[in-house]
Amino acid sequence: MSKIADLQRNGCNDKVSWSKNGSIAYIDSDGAAYVVNLVCTDGEQWQFSSPIRLLAKDSANDSTNTDAKPRENGRSATSSTEPLSIPTVHVSWNTGGTELACIDAQGDISIYSFAGHNSNGLLSCHLNKSPGHSGSQIPAPLYELNAIVGFKWLDIDKAILLPSPAVINPDSMKTGGSTGAAGGYKLSYGTYGVSQGRLSGPYNPSQTKFTCIAITRRGMLRLISQIPTESRYYEVVTPLDDQAASLEIITHATFKGQKDNSLLVATYSAQTSTLQVYKIIINWANADKNRQQQNTATSEFASVSVQRLLKTFLSPSQTNPNNATDNDCQKYLTHLFLVPSYPQLSKSQFQRQSSPSSDSEHELYAIFSTSSGSLVHKYEIANRPVSLHPNFYGLSYQRRDSGPTTNEESVASITLYDSYSTEKHIVAIGSAVQETLIYLCRSDGVIDLIRRQSSAQSQLNPQPPKIEIATLSDAGYIYTNKDIPDVLEDICLSPNLASYVYFDQKGTLKIKYMENPNDYADNSTMVMSVVGLAMRVSSACFSSVPSDDVSNIAKMEMEKIRKMNGDELAQKFRYMLLQESYRANNFTVNIPNEYPNEKVFVNPSLQRLLSLQLSLSTNPGWTRQPMANIAWCTLNLRIASFAITFALRAVSSNKQQQGDYEIKANHIHSLAGLVRWITDFLALACQDLYMASLHESNNYYGENPTSVAMAALLGKIPRVLLLYCLRATRGLEQIIAKLAEQENNPINGQVQSAYKRFRDTIANSPVSVASFEKLLFDIDNAMKNMSADLTDVEQDIMFNAHIPSQYANVCKRAVEVFSRNLKPEINIAQLYFYDVSWLGLSGPKLPPDWDNNDVIRKTLISHTDPSIKNLLRRCARCGGVSLWEDVRAPSSVTWAVAFQRSCLCGGNWYISTSWY
Repeated sequence: MSKIADLQRNGCNDKVSWSKNGSIAYIDSDGAAYVVNLVCTDGEQWQFSSPIRLLAKDSANDSTNTDAKPRENGRSATSSTEPLSIPTVHVSWNTGGTELACIDAQGDISIYSFAGHNSNGLLSCHLNKSPGHSGSQIPAPLYELNAIVGFKWLDIDKAILLPSPAVINPDSMKTGGSTGAAGGYKLSYGTYGVSQGRLSGPYNPSQTKFTCIAITRRGMLRLISQIPTESRYYEVVTPLDDQAASLEIITHATFKGQKDNSLLVATYSAQTSTLQVYKIIINWANADKNRQQQNTATSEFASVSVQRLLKTFLSPSQTNPNNATDNDCQKYLTHLFLVPSYPQLSKSQFQRQSSPSSDSEHELYAIFSTSSGSLVHKYEIANRPVSLHPNFYGLSYQRRDSGPTTNEESVASITLYDSYSTEKHIVAIGSAVQETLIYLCRSDGVIDLIRRQSSAQSQLNPQPPKIEIATLSDAGYIYTNKDIPDVLEDICLSPNLASYVYFDQKGTLKIKYMENPNDYADNSTMVMSVVGLAMRVSSACFSSVPSDDVSNIAKMEMEKIRKMNGDELAQKFRYMLLQESYRANNFTVNIPNEYPNEKVFVNPSLQRLLSLQLSLSTNPGWTRQPMANIAWCTLNLRIASFAITFALRAVSSNKQQQGDYEIKANHIHSLAGLVRWITDFLALACQDLYMASLHESNNYYGENPTSVAMAALLGKIPRVLLLYCLRATRGLEQIIAKLAEQENNPINGQVQSAYKRFRDTIANSPVSVASFEKLLFDIDNAMKNMSADLTDVEQDIMFNAHIPSQYANVCKRAVEVFSRNLKPEINIAQLYFYDVSWLGLSGPKLPPDWDNNDVIRKTLISHTDPSIKNLLRRCARCGGVSLWEDVRAPSSVTWAVAFQRSCLCGGNWYISTSWY
């Protein structure tokens, strides 16, 4: 395997990297770096988007640059077929998935930013060096010594959420849950929990800036970091060992952050089989001082101190793995991996805390390969006491006079405590899910997962045996060897551990999903599968990771169930998955009456859960089932609530600044499309109520129980959001009217023009906002007076857009109030023929002008306008189209800037080449 040979020479050559935000960077066979996204093409099929090649070009030599291309430090990311003289060998995303490091064979590093401030997500280079295009005349041997053998992004200093493994309810394995009156499954299948923690340092002192660290072949430590005042990166270089006699060539390096904000570094030299361990301390310069003294050298942003803790000979055991012959038994190190520190849990999570000695103990994986497999050695590095005879201390008069003595000294030592061999080569090792899991990838596609526990968890009282599920592997899912090469050389796991990407025999990037081989007719299979998927959804929500591969696996499993066990069991699987996903995220569709409205639309879990529902119920051709439409409706009400709140605060602000009226007018204009969406949704609801008012038996919703409009009025979450939108819209209209009076320019006033547009949008609706708000308040009061636990009923509304029989009286009252109060003041002919198809809620098919409407702003997009060519983007999940928000002009920044990196459904943006 060529990959194994590469790993023997250099421990820093990851050809694929999957970011937390969903983007995938990879290196092709020619050494060029590309970025792709996993995108849904028709509502059912997922594939990779057209790749964007990363090539930093100097603006002074780029004659094709135009003002339409975003710039950052004189550089722009472009798509090119220019050949590389020096291949890229390693790609790595930072923890947040916003910065991508590309490293070439000579040690040059380019860092591309994907922070959402560039149109279409185009990456912009922040370093003067570009991989593969060095013009230096330095001889090749020196470049060989500059090659990077170890690389790491430092973590960000912020709290993280850690979902605990789900504990299966034993009763659910027997019965599968009892069916409630509304068709729900009342029994909870799993018990879920979450704790709060923090990853170990060191960190960049600014949470908005990023830092990485690299080790070169000749033993130089390169600290590369942004400074508080700039987005570009600067570098500090420090030797690991000052001894002139140290001429060892390093081949592998690995890093581990520690609780004291120091960094542990382990290096290995294949030349001498020597392992060395260092403690690195980063001393950051005072950020405020650097801001005040503009002439301060950027190389002084930090200093690095290095302390060597251990130097020892590291060799594999003499046991022949897999009964290899003596001629076949040469073993070479391919992977060196320091296991990261387990996240520091909050003190409130456990009664007992980690013992102090645990900070000085470290776990090291050393993987050796032969022609027949891999040999895994697990070492413990710890400070252990060394006892000396008392007479030894008596020889030192100076020590005796200096104070108390001890018969024990502490020195670092390494101990081999476990070893095993594998029949296939191990091609990758790393940590995942906030450092709580260790994975090892084999060349046959088998993934070994090792779940870790904190020392605090291990000190708890032992519990009786129970079924715990943390990953899909625990739930019975596997990777099959179908449609993959016999030997995989490059494997990269998704952040959800539900799929991996690899290169096929032609060098094309492919994706492999996990599958459940068990029969869903067995209830235990159903329960385990549902809880496992719900855990992955929960982990993705808490970690802000896209769950597209998880939802795709759920859809494939649902289709398999439909073919093998029938549609009824497939529907049960989907319902159970949605129900458990809400429980795993500690959220409910039956929110308490006193739950603050603002918390509903700012809750990130709600967006993720609605997006899962949307994905599970979207069919080929972008046809949507009613449950997809109710999810889409709620997602739009959520974004409308956020946008109106944002604009309301901006418009009502008393802070005076230059161009104040222009800025406020811009905020008002930005709401035009969303206000139109709200008023048109009221028209859709009134069309539905009007048809119900014509029904002779006054039981329209009993005979036609599936209604997206009525489900939105009855469901607690969409009803709360709609009420908030209507109340905030009327309040905003009053504030804008007062602001227009203060402007005192009725003809050419900018606020006056925005107010007229806002007022006309509301006035052109066939339904009065104030009158409909009264109707909605009536429904809300009737629902609040129902004392029974309606969780199952609310689930039936939200998951199926189904009107349950328990709400029959509420529906009848709603129709009566509509007939009595709204119907007389509505132009029925106008209402009947009023076109609301563009909302995408009237039927299974998307409106024909779907690509012409901005999915975020609800405004028309002219694809013939050349000025917006570089601003178009498409959502990887729902397929919606939107324009990039130009944040370079502060006066034009509106609420839409919050959706620079993701769509209203939570999907990532990507460039669709079908427009060009």
